[in-house]
Parts: sequence; C-alpha cells; structure tokens
Amino acid sequence: MEIKSINDIEGTSYGDIVVKELVSGERMSCVYFRLPPGAGAPPHAHRAEGIVYCLGGELEVTVGNERKEITCGTSVLIPFNMEVGLKNSGNLPAEVIAIGSPAGIS
Repeated sequence: MEIKSINDIEGTSYGDIVVKELVSGERMSCVYFRLPPGAGAPPHAHRAEGIVYCLGGELEVTVGNERKEITCGTSVLIPFNMEVGLKNSGNLPAEVIAIGSPAGIS
C-alpha cells in the first residue's frame, strides 16, 4: 500500500494552473487541480465516468448543456463520454479533485 500526501507531490504547472496526480491505479485515478480566478478547462469529453469535487473556492461546471456552480464540499458526477467544462468563477483560487475511471483520464 502506498500513501501519498498532497504536500509531498511536486505536480506540474501550466501557467498558474497546478496539477498533481495524487493516486493512480489500473482502473482509476485521482488528480488535484488548483485554478486561479478565471482559469479552467474548455468543454471536452472523456471516454469514461468521473467525479469533480470542490475542495475550496467557486467552480462553474458545464456538463452537456447544463451549467451549475459548485463550492467547497460539493461534487458533480460527469457521465460517460459527456462533454464537461470547468471554470473558476470566484475571486480566489479554486481547489478541485477529479476522480476518473479508467485511470489517466481525469
């Protein structure tokens, strides 16, 4: 069993966006994102199911044609092969956990 702390993972930066792969197995992965205000991911689809969980801040999530705001402690299920977009809609950085199955699609 491998145990990792988010503070021990270096991660990758894409401008001001920080991405850290927390845990990844054969069938699923868990990835952390830190998004500055206004940053996000444009609409895209994964050939898998996923969960987006907001650890902090405000996040606008678009799934298909539906757009919702989620905040700290809330999550949304992304159905299989459904288009999803994310955007930090607040004034502070947003922290997000994305869990996907199969691995490598978060």
